[in-house]
Amino acid sequence: MGMFDNKRGSSPKPKAAPKAASKPAPKAAQPKAAQPKAAKSNGTGKSYSAAVCGDGITVAHFEELSHAQWQQQKGNEKKTLQDWRDAVVDALGDAKKGDSTLKYKGVDSISADQASRFHKVADAFTNAKTQQSNYTSSAAMESLLGGKVKGLHQFGNVDSAGKWVNYYPTYRMPMWMYLKKKGLAYEGFWQPETTASFVDAKGKTVYVDPTEISYLVSNAGPVGSFVKLTAPNGKSTYARILERGTSEAEVSLKAWWNLGYANATPNQAPTSKLVVETFDGSGALPKKGTRTVSEYGLTDDEIQRAGKLIDDKKVKSITSRKDLEAAERKNAPPQQAPATSAGGSRLEKGFPTIGLGMAMRRVGYASPDCLHDGGGYVCEGSASVFVGKFPFARIGDATSDGLEVITGDDGVYVGGSPTSATLQ
Repeated sequence: MGMFDNKRGSSPKPKAAPKAASKPAPKAAQPKAAQPKAAKSNGTGKSYSAAVCGDGITVAHFEELSHAQWQQQKGNEKKTLQDWRDAVVDALGDAKKGDSTLKYKGVDSISADQASRFHKVADAFTNAKTQQSNYTSSAAMESLLGGKVKGLHQFGNVDSAGKWVNYYPTYRMPMWMYLKKKGLAYEGFWQPETTASFVDAKGKTVYVDPTEISYLVSNAGPVGSFVKLTAPNGKSTYARILERGTSEAEVSLKAWWNLGYANATPNQAPTSKLVVETFDGSGALPKKGTRTVSEYGLTDDEIQRAGKLIDDKKVKSITSRKDLEAAERKNAPPQQAPATSAGGSRLEKGFPTIGLGMAMRRVGYASPDCLHDGGGYVCEGSASVFVGKFPFARIGDATSDGLEVITGDDGVYVGGSPTSATLQ
Protein backbone atom coordinates (compact mmCIF):
# COMPACT_ATOMS: atom_id res chain seq x y z
CA MET A 1 0.00 0.00 0.00
CA GLY A 2 1.55 3.28 -1.07
CA MET A 3 1.72 6.56 0.80
CA PHE A 4 -0.74 9.29 -0.16
CA ASP A 5 -1.25 12.99 0.40
CA ASN A 6 -4.51 14.78 1.12
CA LYS A 7 -4.38 18.23 -0.49
CA ARG A 8 -6.53 20.84 1.18
CA GLY A 9 -10.01 20.88 -0.32
CA SER A 10 -9.32 17.97 -2.67
CA SER A 11 -10.80 15.16 -0.60
CA PRO A 12 -13.10 14.59 2.38
CA LYS A 13 -11.82 15.22 5.88
CA PRO A 14 -9.81 12.19 7.05
CA LYS A 15 -11.67 9.87 9.39
CA ALA A 16 -10.31 8.11 12.43
CA ALA A 17 -9.77 4.41 11.92
CA PRO A 18 -12.16 2.27 13.98
CA LYS A 19 -11.07 0.14 16.90
CA ALA A 20 -12.35 -3.24 15.93
CA ALA A 21 -13.33 -4.80 19.23
CA SER A 22 -13.80 -8.48 19.88
CA LYS A 23 -15.48 -10.41 22.67
CA PRO A 24 -13.27 -11.50 25.61
CA ALA A 25 -11.53 -14.83 25.15
CA PRO A 26 -12.83 -17.70 27.32
CA LYS A 27 -10.81 -18.40 30.47
CA ALA A 28 -10.58 -22.13 29.87
CA ALA A 29 -7.12 -23.29 28.92
CA GLN A 30 -6.72 -23.94 25.21
CA PRO A 31 -4.63 -26.80 23.79
CA LYS A 32 -1.34 -25.68 22.30
CA ALA A 33 -1.20 -25.71 18.52
CA ALA A 34 1.46 -27.88 16.97
CA GLN A 35 4.51 -25.82 16.02
CA PRO A 36 5.62 -26.04 12.37
CA LYS A 37 9.02 -27.53 11.72
CA ALA A 38 11.35 -24.59 11.19
CA ALA A 39 13.12 -24.09 7.88
CA LYS A 40 16.72 -25.13 8.31
CA SER A 41 19.09 -22.18 8.34
CA ASN A 42 22.69 -22.45 7.18
CA GLY A 43 23.68 -20.98 10.53
CA THR A 44 24.10 -17.35 11.44
CA GLY A 45 25.10 -16.54 7.87
CA LYS A 46 28.38 -16.28 6.01
CA SER A 47 30.16 -13.23 4.62
CA TYR A 48 30.73 -13.10 0.87
CA SER A 49 32.03 -10.63 -1.69
CA ALA A 50 29.14 -8.38 -2.66
CA ALA A 51 27.87 -7.49 -6.13
CA VAL A 52 24.84 -5.84 -7.73
CA CYS A 53 22.51 -7.53 -10.24
CA GLY A 54 20.35 -5.71 -12.76
CA ASP A 55 19.01 -8.77 -14.57
CA GLY A 56 15.28 -8.52 -15.15
CA ILE A 57 15.12 -4.80 -15.96
CA THR A 58 12.73 -4.59 -18.89
CA VAL A 59 13.94 -3.36 -22.28
CA ALA A 60 11.86 -0.18 -21.99
CA HIS A 61 13.20 0.56 -18.51
CA PHE A 62 16.79 -0.20 -19.57
CA GLU A 63 16.42 2.24 -22.46
CA GLU A 64 15.15 4.94 -20.07
CA LEU A 65 18.01 4.36 -17.62
CA SER A 66 20.61 4.35 -20.39
CA HIS A 67 19.15 7.49 -21.95
CA ALA A 68 19.13 9.32 -18.60
CA GLN A 69 22.77 8.37 -18.00
CA TRP A 70 23.74 9.45 -21.54
CA GLN A 71 22.04 12.83 -20.99
CA GLN A 72 24.50 13.55 -18.18
CA GLN A 73 27.29 13.86 -20.75
CA LYS A 74 28.08 17.38 -21.92
CA GLY A 75 26.07 18.30 -25.00
CA ASN A 76 23.47 15.55 -24.48
CA GLU A 77 21.38 17.31 -21.85
CA LYS A 78 18.43 17.95 -24.19
CA LYS A 79 18.79 14.85 -26.35
CA THR A 80 15.66 12.69 -26.63
CA LEU A 81 15.22 8.96 -26.20
CA GLN A 82 15.11 8.64 -29.99
CA ASP A 83 18.40 10.53 -30.19
CA TRP A 84 19.87 7.92 -27.85
CA ARG A 85 18.53 5.08 -30.02
CA ASP A 86 20.06 6.68 -33.12
CA ALA A 87 23.38 7.03 -31.28
CA VAL A 88 23.29 3.32 -30.40
CA VAL A 89 22.82 2.38 -34.07
CA ASP A 90 25.62 4.75 -35.15
CA ALA A 91 28.02 3.37 -32.53
CA LEU A 92 27.34 -0.23 -33.58
CA GLY A 93 27.74 0.68 -37.25
CA ASP A 94 31.08 2.41 -36.59
CA ALA A 95 32.58 -0.43 -34.53
CA LYS A 96 35.93 -1.78 -35.68
CA LYS A 97 38.46 -4.34 -34.52
CA GLY A 98 40.49 -3.11 -31.58
CA ASP A 99 37.91 -0.66 -30.30
CA SER A 100 38.25 -0.43 -26.55
CA THR A 101 35.61 -2.06 -24.41
CA LEU A 102 35.29 -2.69 -20.69
CA LYS A 103 37.85 -5.29 -19.73
CA TYR A 104 36.27 -8.73 -19.29
CA LYS A 105 38.17 -11.97 -18.68
CA GLY A 106 41.40 -10.36 -19.82
CA VAL A 107 39.99 -9.02 -23.11
CA ASP A 108 39.97 -5.24 -23.42
CA SER A 109 39.08 -4.71 -27.10
CA ILE A 110 36.58 -6.16 -29.55
CA SER A 111 37.50 -8.69 -32.23
CA ALA A 112 36.85 -8.50 -35.95
CA ASP A 113 34.04 -11.04 -35.57
CA GLN A 114 32.41 -8.97 -32.84
CA ALA A 115 32.67 -5.79 -34.91
CA SER A 116 31.03 -7.66 -37.78
CA ARG A 117 28.14 -8.73 -35.54
CA PHE A 118 27.66 -5.13 -34.37
CA HIS A 119 27.50 -4.02 -38.02
CA LYS A 120 24.79 -6.59 -38.72
CA VAL A 121 22.74 -5.27 -35.77
CA ALA A 122 23.15 -1.70 -37.08
CA ASP A 123 22.02 -2.87 -40.54
CA ALA A 124 18.99 -4.60 -39.03
CA PHE A 125 18.14 -1.34 -37.24
CA THR A 126 18.47 0.76 -40.42
CA ASN A 127 15.95 1.30 -43.23
CA ALA A 128 17.71 0.11 -46.39
CA LYS A 129 15.99 2.69 -48.62
CA THR A 130 16.13 5.81 -46.47
CA GLN A 131 19.22 4.86 -44.43
CA GLN A 132 17.33 6.17 -41.40
CA SER A 133 17.20 4.31 -38.12
CA ASN A 134 14.17 2.08 -37.69
CA TYR A 135 15.07 1.50 -34.06
CA THR A 136 12.17 3.66 -32.97
CA SER A 137 10.65 1.63 -30.15
CA SER A 138 11.46 -0.87 -27.43
CA ALA A 139 9.89 -3.56 -29.60
CA ALA A 140 12.84 -3.42 -32.01
CA MET A 141 15.35 -4.21 -29.26
CA GLU A 142 12.99 -6.84 -27.82
CA SER A 143 12.97 -8.54 -31.22
CA LEU A 144 16.78 -8.59 -31.34
CA LEU A 145 17.11 -9.97 -27.82
CA GLY A 146 14.33 -12.45 -28.51
CA GLY A 147 16.23 -13.89 -31.48
CA LYS A 148 13.51 -12.76 -33.89
CA VAL A 149 15.73 -10.66 -36.19
CA LYS A 150 16.70 -12.53 -39.36
CA GLY A 151 20.28 -13.74 -39.20
CA LEU A 152 20.70 -12.65 -35.59
CA HIS A 153 18.91 -15.42 -33.71
CA GLN A 154 21.99 -15.89 -31.50
CA PHE A 155 21.20 -12.68 -29.64
CA GLY A 156 18.19 -14.56 -28.29
CA ASN A 157 20.28 -17.46 -26.97
CA VAL A 158 18.71 -19.98 -29.36
CA ASP A 159 20.18 -21.72 -32.39
CA SER A 160 18.63 -21.84 -35.86
CA ALA A 161 16.50 -24.81 -34.77
CA GLY A 162 15.17 -22.96 -31.74
CA LYS A 163 17.24 -24.93 -29.22
CA TRP A 164 18.50 -22.94 -26.22
CA VAL A 165 22.22 -22.22 -26.32
CA ASN A 166 24.15 -19.91 -24.01
CA TYR A 167 25.17 -17.38 -26.63
CA TYR A 168 25.10 -14.54 -24.10
CA PRO A 169 28.90 -14.29 -23.49
CA THR A 170 29.58 -14.31 -27.24
CA TYR A 171 26.85 -12.04 -28.58
CA ARG A 172 24.94 -9.93 -26.08
CA MET A 173 27.56 -9.25 -23.44
CA PRO A 174 30.26 -7.87 -25.79
CA MET A 175 27.67 -5.54 -27.34
CA TRP A 176 26.54 -4.11 -24.01
CA MET A 177 30.13 -3.86 -22.77
CA TYR A 178 31.06 -1.95 -25.93
CA LEU A 179 28.04 0.37 -25.63
CA LYS A 180 28.79 0.88 -21.93
CA LYS A 181 32.30 2.02 -22.84
CA LYS A 182 30.74 4.44 -25.33
CA GLY A 183 28.51 5.84 -22.56
CA LEU A 184 25.36 4.43 -24.18
CA ALA A 185 24.44 1.50 -21.89
CA TYR A 186 23.37 1.65 -18.26
CA GLU A 187 25.08 -1.68 -17.57
CA GLY A 188 27.46 -3.96 -19.43
CA PHE A 189 26.17 -7.28 -18.08
CA TRP A 190 22.43 -6.68 -18.40
CA GLN A 191 19.81 -9.11 -19.69
CA PRO A 192 16.01 -8.74 -19.44
CA GLU A 193 15.47 -12.36 -18.38
CA THR A 194 15.83 -13.94 -14.95
CA THR A 195 15.81 -17.61 -13.99
CA ALA A 196 12.49 -17.14 -12.20
CA SER A 197 9.62 -16.19 -14.47
CA PHE A 198 5.86 -15.96 -14.10
CA VAL A 199 2.81 -15.93 -16.34
CA ASP A 200 0.57 -12.87 -16.20
CA ALA A 201 -3.19 -12.68 -16.74
CA LYS A 202 -2.70 -12.41 -20.52
CA GLY A 203 -0.50 -15.51 -20.66
CA LYS A 204 2.70 -13.50 -21.20
CA THR A 205 5.95 -14.54 -19.53
CA VAL A 206 7.25 -11.84 -17.18
CA TYR A 207 10.52 -11.74 -15.29
CA VAL A 208 11.59 -10.41 -11.90
CA ASP A 209 12.31 -6.67 -11.91
CA PRO A 210 15.43 -6.00 -9.78
CA THR A 211 14.23 -2.46 -9.03
CA GLU A 212 11.05 -3.82 -7.42
CA ILE A 213 11.95 -7.21 -5.93
CA SER A 214 14.71 -8.25 -3.50
CA TYR A 215 16.46 -11.30 -4.91
CA LEU A 216 19.75 -13.17 -4.61
CA VAL A 217 21.77 -14.69 -7.47
CA SER A 218 22.75 -18.13 -6.20
CA ASN A 219 22.98 -21.84 -6.87
CA ALA A 220 22.82 -22.59 -3.14
CA GLY A 221 19.14 -23.58 -3.03
CA PRO A 222 15.99 -24.10 -5.10
CA VAL A 223 14.59 -21.13 -7.00
CA GLY A 224 12.21 -19.36 -4.62
CA SER A 225 14.13 -20.12 -1.40
CA PHE A 226 14.27 -17.34 1.18
CA VAL A 227 17.46 -15.74 2.49
CA LYS A 228 18.37 -13.02 4.95
CA LEU A 229 20.90 -10.40 3.87
CA THR A 230 22.83 -8.28 6.38
CA ALA A 231 25.06 -5.37 5.38
CA PRO A 232 28.04 -3.83 7.23
CA ASN A 233 25.78 -0.95 8.32
CA GLY A 234 23.84 -3.44 10.47
CA LYS A 235 20.66 -3.36 8.38
CA SER A 236 19.00 -6.56 7.14
CA THR A 237 16.45 -7.44 4.51
CA TYR A 238 14.86 -10.65 3.27
CA ALA A 239 15.14 -11.84 -0.33
CA ARG A 240 14.50 -14.89 -2.48
CA ILE A 241 16.78 -16.86 -4.78
CA LEU A 242 15.30 -15.89 -8.14
CA GLU A 243 18.37 -15.89 -10.41
CA ARG A 244 21.03 -18.53 -10.92
CA GLY A 245 24.77 -17.85 -10.75
CA THR A 246 27.96 -18.68 -8.90
CA SER A 247 28.23 -15.35 -7.05
CA GLU A 248 27.38 -15.87 -3.40
CA ALA A 249 26.27 -12.30 -2.58
CA GLU A 250 25.12 -10.75 -5.86
CA VAL A 251 21.76 -9.17 -5.05
CA SER A 252 19.19 -7.03 -6.83
CA LEU A 253 19.05 -3.25 -6.71
CA LYS A 254 15.90 -3.38 -4.55
CA ALA A 255 17.71 -5.46 -1.92
CA TRP A 256 20.54 -2.92 -1.79
CA TRP A 257 18.05 -0.08 -1.46
CA ASN A 258 16.30 -1.94 1.38
CA LEU A 259 19.69 -2.21 3.08
CA GLY A 260 20.02 1.55 3.02
CA TYR A 261 22.26 2.03 -0.02
CA ALA A 262 20.20 4.35 -2.22
CA ASN A 263 23.20 5.00 -4.47
CA ALA A 264 23.60 1.36 -5.57
CA THR A 265 23.83 0.77 -9.33
CA PRO A 266 24.59 -2.39 -11.34
CA ASN A 267 28.08 -1.01 -12.04
CA GLN A 268 29.29 -0.65 -8.46
CA ALA A 269 28.50 -2.54 -5.24
CA PRO A 270 28.22 -0.05 -2.38
CA THR A 271 30.01 -2.41 0.05
CA SER A 272 32.60 -5.13 -0.40
CA LYS A 273 30.83 -7.75 1.73
CA LEU A 274 27.35 -9.04 2.59
CA VAL A 275 26.31 -11.68 5.09
CA VAL A 276 23.93 -14.24 3.57
CA GLU A 277 21.81 -16.62 5.64
CA THR A 278 19.87 -19.18 3.60
CA PHE A 279 16.73 -20.91 4.90
CA ASP A 280 16.81 -24.34 3.30
CA GLY A 281 13.49 -25.75 2.14
CA SER A 282 11.78 -22.40 2.60
CA GLY A 283 9.90 -21.69 -0.61
CA ALA A 284 10.84 -23.59 -3.77
CA LEU A 285 8.70 -22.47 -6.71
CA PRO A 286 6.84 -24.94 -8.95
CA LYS A 287 7.95 -25.58 -12.53
CA LYS A 288 7.96 -22.82 -15.12
CA GLY A 289 4.68 -22.33 -16.93
CA THR A 290 2.65 -23.02 -13.80
CA ARG A 291 3.75 -19.94 -11.82
CA THR A 292 1.12 -17.26 -12.20
CA VAL A 293 1.88 -13.70 -11.14
CA SER A 294 -1.33 -13.59 -9.11
CA GLU A 295 -0.46 -16.67 -7.05
CA TYR A 296 3.34 -16.91 -6.94
CA GLY A 297 4.64 -13.45 -7.86
CA LEU A 298 5.09 -12.10 -4.33
CA THR A 299 5.67 -8.36 -4.00
CA ASP A 300 8.69 -7.13 -2.09
CA ASP A 301 6.50 -6.26 0.90
CA GLU A 302 5.16 -9.82 0.89
CA ILE A 303 8.71 -11.20 0.65
CA GLN A 304 9.66 -9.21 3.75
CA ARG A 305 6.63 -10.47 5.68
CA ALA A 306 7.18 -14.07 4.57
CA GLY A 307 10.89 -13.92 5.36
CA LYS A 308 10.18 -12.65 8.85
CA LEU A 309 7.74 -15.50 9.55
CA ILE A 310 10.30 -18.06 8.34
CA ASP A 311 13.15 -16.42 10.24
CA ASP A 312 11.05 -16.39 13.42
CA LYS A 313 10.30 -20.10 12.91
CA LYS A 314 6.57 -19.45 12.68
CA VAL A 315 6.37 -21.44 9.45
CA LYS A 316 8.74 -23.65 7.48
CA SER A 317 7.97 -22.69 3.91
CA ILE A 318 6.02 -20.05 1.98
CA THR A 319 5.72 -20.55 -1.76
CA SER A 320 2.59 -18.67 -2.76
CA ARG A 321 0.44 -15.74 -1.75
CA LYS A 322 -2.09 -18.20 -0.29
CA ASP A 323 0.66 -19.72 1.87
CA LEU A 324 1.54 -16.27 3.20
CA GLU A 325 -2.07 -15.35 3.97
CA ALA A 326 -2.61 -18.66 5.79
CA ALA A 327 0.58 -18.22 7.82
CA GLU A 328 -0.37 -14.66 8.81
CA ARG A 329 -3.87 -15.73 9.87
CA LYS A 330 -2.44 -18.54 11.97
CA ASN A 331 0.13 -16.29 13.63
CA ALA A 332 -2.01 -13.16 14.03
CA PRO A 333 -1.91 -11.64 17.54
CA PRO A 334 -4.97 -12.51 19.67
CA GLN A 335 -7.83 -10.05 19.56
CA GLN A 336 -8.50 -8.17 22.76
CA ALA A 337 -11.63 -6.43 23.95
CA PRO A 338 -11.33 -2.65 24.55
CA ALA A 339 -11.15 -1.36 28.14
CA THR A 340 -14.23 0.77 27.58
CA SER A 341 -17.11 0.72 25.14
CA ALA A 342 -19.05 3.56 23.58
CA GLY A 343 -22.20 1.45 23.65
CA GLY A 344 -24.12 -0.12 20.79
CA SER A 345 -22.94 -3.02 18.67
CA ARG A 346 -19.32 -4.13 18.57
CA LEU A 347 -17.28 -5.65 15.78
CA GLU A 348 -17.07 -9.41 16.06
CA LYS A 349 -14.41 -9.79 13.41
CA GLY A 350 -11.81 -7.29 12.23
CA PHE A 351 -9.00 -7.70 9.69
CA PRO A 352 -6.88 -10.66 10.94
CA THR A 353 -3.36 -9.29 10.44
CA ILE A 354 -3.61 -5.59 11.33
CA GLY A 355 -4.03 -4.24 14.87
CA LEU A 356 -4.08 -0.69 16.22
CA GLY A 357 -2.84 0.66 19.53
CA MET A 358 -1.26 -1.13 22.44
CA ALA A 359 -4.27 -3.45 22.63
CA MET A 360 -3.78 -4.42 18.97
CA ARG A 361 -7.49 -4.10 18.20
CA ARG A 362 -8.46 -5.38 14.79
CA VAL A 363 -9.37 -2.75 12.20
CA GLY A 364 -12.72 -2.60 10.43
CA TYR A 365 -13.02 -3.03 6.67
CA ALA A 366 -15.79 -2.98 4.08
CA SER A 367 -16.77 -6.62 3.64
CA PRO A 368 -19.61 -9.00 4.54
CA ASP A 369 -16.98 -10.79 6.65
CA CYS A 370 -16.57 -7.75 8.94
CA LEU A 371 -19.59 -8.47 11.17
CA HIS A 372 -20.80 -6.65 14.25
CA ASP A 373 -22.76 -8.36 17.00
CA GLY A 374 -26.02 -6.65 15.96
CA GLY A 375 -26.18 -8.80 12.84
CA GLY A 376 -24.94 -6.34 10.20
CA TYR A 377 -21.53 -5.78 8.68
CA VAL A 378 -19.34 -2.84 7.69
CA CYS A 379 -20.08 -1.94 4.06
CA GLU A 380 -18.11 1.28 3.53
CA GLY A 381 -14.47 2.32 3.79
CA SER A 382 -11.79 4.47 2.20
CA ALA A 383 -11.56 4.63 -1.58
CA SER A 384 -7.81 5.24 -1.34
CA VAL A 385 -6.55 3.11 1.59
CA PHE A 386 -7.04 -0.65 1.73
CA VAL A 387 -6.33 -3.54 4.08
CA GLY A 388 -5.71 -6.53 1.86
CA LYS A 389 -8.09 -5.76 -0.99
CA PHE A 390 -10.80 -4.20 1.20
CA PRO A 391 -11.50 -0.50 1.89
CA PHE A 392 -10.25 0.61 5.35
CA ALA A 393 -13.29 1.55 7.50
CA ARG A 394 -13.39 4.84 9.46
CA ILE A 395 -15.71 6.65 11.88
CA GLY A 396 -18.85 7.59 9.97
CA ASP A 397 -18.65 4.76 7.44
CA ALA A 398 -21.88 2.82 7.04
CA THR A 399 -22.94 -0.69 7.99
CA SER A 400 -25.35 -2.90 6.10
CA ASP A 401 -28.17 -2.37 8.62
CA GLY A 402 -28.25 1.41 8.47
CA LEU A 403 -25.80 2.12 11.32
CA GLU A 404 -22.35 3.65 11.18
CA VAL A 405 -18.96 3.24 12.83
CA ILE A 406 -18.86 5.52 15.89
CA THR A 407 -15.49 4.84 17.61
CA GLY A 408 -11.96 4.64 16.29
CA ASP A 409 -8.28 5.05 17.07
CA ASP A 410 -7.45 8.68 17.86
CA GLY A 411 -3.93 8.36 16.45
CA VAL A 412 -4.76 7.06 12.97
CA TYR A 413 -6.46 9.13 10.28
CA VAL A 414 -7.43 7.74 6.89
CA GLY A 415 -8.51 9.90 3.95
CA GLY A 416 -10.54 9.07 0.85
CA SER A 417 -14.18 9.11 -0.18
CA PRO A 418 -16.43 6.33 1.13
CA THR A 419 -16.66 3.27 -1.10
CA SER A 420 -17.62 -0.38 -0.98
CA ALA A 421 -15.54 -1.41 -4.03
CA THR A 422 -12.71 -3.88 -3.42
CA LEU A 423 -9.42 -4.08 -5.31
CA GLN A 424 -9.46 -6.57 -8.14
